[in-house]
Amino acid sequence: MTDDPPDLNLLAAFAAIHATGSVTEAARRRGIGQPAMSAALARLRRMFGDELFVRAGGRLRPTPRAEEIAPGIAAALAALRATLDATAVFDPSSAQRRFTIAASDYTTLVLMPAVLAELRARAPGVRLRVIAYGKDEAASLLDRGEVDLLLGTFRDPPPRAVATMLFRERFIGLARRDHPALAEHPMTLDAYLAHPHALFTTRGDMQGEIDDILARKGRTRRIVFSVPHLLTLPAMLAGTDLLAAVPARLAAALGSAPVATFALPVPTEEWRVMMLWNATTRRDRARGFLRETVRRAAASV
Repeated sequence: MTDDPPDLNLLAAFAAIHATGSVTEAARRRGIGQPAMSAALARLRRMFGDELFVRAGGRLRPTPRAEEIAPGIAAALAALRATLDATAVFDPSSAQRRFTIAASDYTTLVLMPAVLAELRARAPGVRLRVIAYGKDEAASLLDRGEVDLLLGTFRDPPPRAVATMLFRERFIGLARRDHPALAEHPMTLDAYLAHPHALFTTRGDMQGEIDDILARKGRTRRIVFSVPHLLTLPAMLAGTDLLAAVPARLAAALGSAPVATFALPVPTEEWRVMMLWNATTRRDRARGFLRETVRRAAASV
């Protein structure tokens, strides 16, 4: 690296290229022209004495040196943004601000109606953007400041994130209302395993937590359908003999859907739905308002 003083615009350009893998997309994100972003990349390469990003498969891929410095640059930019935000006055009634929350379709369905209702009542100028994410992206999204909050279930939250528990959740069974397995009260394990099953999973496999529990009992179930979108399951179940296990609050939110719930004949443990946020935003009044809004929404469900 050269002895030139760091240019914050260059660091922001690095973060944008690292996030998008494209000079064009990075320029659009930064609100500058592509030639200016290309010039920034050339300066970055001279500054660090490394190519930083090389073209592969139609995208710019970070070099080992770029991967080495990326977390530090992301943390520095996030800390700077947090410092500036913390000194700003935030009045919800007059604020013009956009927040970004990373959430699954489940947490969006369960929490966002209450969050949005409170924002519309108390902060009508606030805009809320919800994006999908992969669990392996959680740390980088927070480090780069691309999201204000992450909502979900995390067995091992990123060590740099603050994890706030919102509520405990459990599995409940779901089937079409006239499913023959519902004739037994309570449903026995044999009746449960006699029917085919649907599985919600974001991993793209055919193995869930209940399958692990059954395996320890020497039993198996027959999964014939897996899907990464939880909210599609009720419609799938309504016209088939499939059974599924879903979060209890999802079942409560389905309302008039032509499905019924049942107690699972398999003992499962509760899990925690959490809110992750960057510790550097602790004193940010705007993000503090958002976190408190989400906490109240969680308490209401």
